[in-house]
Amino acid sequence: MKKRIYICGAVVAAVLILVLALLPRDQQDSTPTTDAPTAPSATTPEEKGKVVIYQCDPQLAAAWKALAQSYTAQTGIPVTIVSDTSGSCDDLPGRMESDNAPTVFCLHSREDLKKWQSACLDLTGSAIANALCSQDFALKTDGGIWGVAANVESYGLICNTNLLARAGYTEGDIETFTQLKNIVQLITASKKEFGFSAFATPNLGNTGHGSLLCLLAGLRHDPIALRTFWDLYSTNCSSPAASLIGNADNSAYQEFLQDKAVFFLGGTWLYDEFAEMDDYNLRILPVYTDDEHQDLGLYSHCTAYWCVNAASKELDQQASLDFLAWLVTAQAEQAAPVDDLKMLSPYRDAAFAANPLEAVVREYMRNERAGIEWRDCDALSKDKLAAFGQALAAYAAAPDDAKWDAVLQILSTAE
Repeated sequence: MKKRIYICGAVVAAVLILVLALLPRDQQDSTPTTDAPTAPSATTPEEKGKVVIYQCDPQLAAAWKALAQSYTAQTGIPVTIVSDTSGSCDDLPGRMESDNAPTVFCLHSREDLKKWQSACLDLTGSAIANALCSQDFALKTDGGIWGVAANVESYGLICNTNLLARAGYTEGDIETFTQLKNIVQLITASKKEFGFSAFATPNLGNTGHGSLLCLLAGLRHDPIALRTFWDLYSTNCSSPAASLIGNADNSAYQEFLQDKAVFFLGGTWLYDEFAEMDDYNLRILPVYTDDEHQDLGLYSHCTAYWCVNAASKELDQQASLDFLAWLVTAQAEQAAPVDDLKMLSPYRDAAFAANPLEAVVREYMRNERAGIEWRDCDALSKDKLAAFGQALAAYAAAPDDAKWDAVLQILSTAE
C-alpha cells in the first residue's frame, strides 16, 4: 500500500512539474507565494477624485493656490484653483460647460439659486452642512440644501475696549439701548477730560458696500429704530451734528485708530483697516435700538455660498465635500485654513486666530444669538444712497419731523 502511494505521489509531482514547465514565464512569475502577502494596489488620483475650485476674487488667488498645494501634499488629491480675474464671476456659465468644469463654485444670493439649482448637488446630510452653526447659513429650497456659507459679513459697533475702560465701563455693561445711551452721553459730557468722543465722525459720502450709509439703510424696515440710533450717533460723535453735511472723508478711520473715539459703526471686513491696533482692545457689539432684547447678537449676512457641481463624477463630488470640510475645520496653529482667505465662516469647529472681531461673531453664532433684522442696501442705487446721506446730514443739523420724513421718503423707494 505504501509503495502505491509513493508511486501515485511521484506521478502527480511529475504532472505538476510538466504543467509548470509549459506555463508562460510571466504567469509563473506572478504566482503568489505563502512567504509574502500580496500588497494592496495603490489608489490612483483618478480613483480618489479631484477638486476644481472656481473662485471670483483675484486678490485671493495666491491664498487659494497655497491652500490647494497644502491639501494635495497631505492627501494626494489634486486641487486646481480657477480664478476669475475680473472678479465678476460672469464666466461661470462657460466654465461649467468646459472639459475641466468646476467641482466647487459659488453662488451669491437666493436669486442666483433660481438659475443654478439644477447644477447644484443636494448637500443635505453632508459633513460641511452639518457643521454649520445655524441652518440660516444654508442655501435651502425645495427640501434640499444647495449651498453652504462660504463667507459671512457681520456688522455692529466696533469698540475700543481700552478707551471704554478709561471711561469706567466694560463691554459687559452694554446690553440694552438705554445702557449704551447712558454710557455714550457720559463720554460726550466728559470728552474734554477723557480726550476722546463716543462715536467716530460718520462718513456720509461713501456709498460703497459696507459703508456707514449702507449699514444705516439696512435698518430701513424699522424707521423708529433707525431714527433712535441716528439721533444717538449724530449727537455724540467727534464732530458737531451741524457740520456733518458734506462730510465724505475717511476721518472716522483715523479717529478710531488714534484713540479719539470709542465706537465705530462697521463690520468684520474692516479688521485689516484696524490691524495695527492691539487685538485685545478690539471688540464688536450689537447695534442696540431698544431695551427689549437683552440676548441680542450680531446680524450676519451671507455674501457667498459654496456649491458642489451635480454633474461632476461621484468621486469628484466626495473629494470636493471632503476638501470643504477640511477647509473650515482643520486646525493649524489655532486657525482654520480658511482664515488665509480672510473669510468669516459660520462653522462650529472653525477657529480664527487672526481676527478678534470674527471670534466675537462666532461666539454669538454658537450661542444662537442673532442681531436685529437688517436688509441689504443693494436695492438702493448709489444716487439714492448719496441722497440718503444728504438727508441724514440735514436732519442731524436741525432735526424735526419734516426732515425725517424726507429721509424715509428716499428709503421707501428701495421696497
